[in-house]
Amino acid sequence: MITRTGLVCLLSPLTALAAPSDYAFVAQSNAMIEARSNARPEVLDRLKHLATEADPRLAASAVRAIAHLSQSEADMLNALADVVADPGISDVGLGQACDVLLYLANDGARDVLRASAAERWKSGSHNPGLDALVEMGDAKVLDIVKTPPVNVRQDVTNAEAVEAWKKATRRWERMVVMQESPALLIQALVDLDEEIDHGWLVYQANRLGVERKKIRDAVTGVLKVSPGLEAKFRIGLIGAALECGVLTEDEREAMPEVDEFLKMRSLYVTEDRFPVWATRVEEMRRTFYRIPVPE
Repeated sequence: MITRTGLVCLLSPLTALAAPSDYAFVAQSNAMIEARSNARPEVLDRLKHLATEADPRLAASAVRAIAHLSQSEADMLNALADVVADPGISDVGLGQACDVLLYLANDGARDVLRASAAERWKSGSHNPGLDALVEMGDAKVLDIVKTPPVNVRQDVTNAEAVEAWKKATRRWERMVVMQESPALLIQALVDLDEEIDHGWLVYQANRLGVERKKIRDAVTGVLKVSPGLEAKFRIGLIGAALECGVLTEDEREAMPEVDEFLKMRSLYVTEDRFPVWATRVEEMRRTFYRIPVPE
């Protein structure tokens, strides 16, 4: 348990922070989050370092703390830009940082994500920045992926790798174009598109302001005409519709998957001692996708 004394220690001069372990430091940061405090620059500097650590739990907690404790979106952006640019960052830390940048969804965040995506595409490294750009419908991501990835450049005779690159590029292009013409999202959902995740189509349609009745009609129509839809796809589709608030109460009660989704969600609805949807990152996510706060 973090005491008020520990919180005061964190707010004291940096010399008082030299002794605690990295985990204790992050725990103290969590106490600051709960107290709705902001951090001084030197606290963010240490969190930036911890966000690049190999330990996934430590890295994820540090990124979350940066999002919460930054005094402004500009401070958050600057800190996360340093994090994703670190060549030693872990996949988990990078993924968490790119998620927050995605939810910021401003020009600065796009620039950071583009730089990260381009650099990692060249080397063939794990590339959540690219995924984030596709998620926000940034057409410039297509300029990055039109150049073959490193495994294709090294062996152009590898037909399987070439085809995988072409298939992925076509899919990313479709996902970007769909966001430019949201009606395509509904059409892909009605058609049970095999390339695009059905839950993703619901979230994006909701984010882009498609009338919720149209989304609901598409979802319920798909479930009626495709009763044999694989369970994991049904849960993903229904879960997205449930979270976005497009189902009526009668529809929710008639779907057994709703209870299963809620049970799954109950595994992560609390983070420390407050609901995860009340944390800053989840608030940013809900704003990005236009998801209503749960009752």
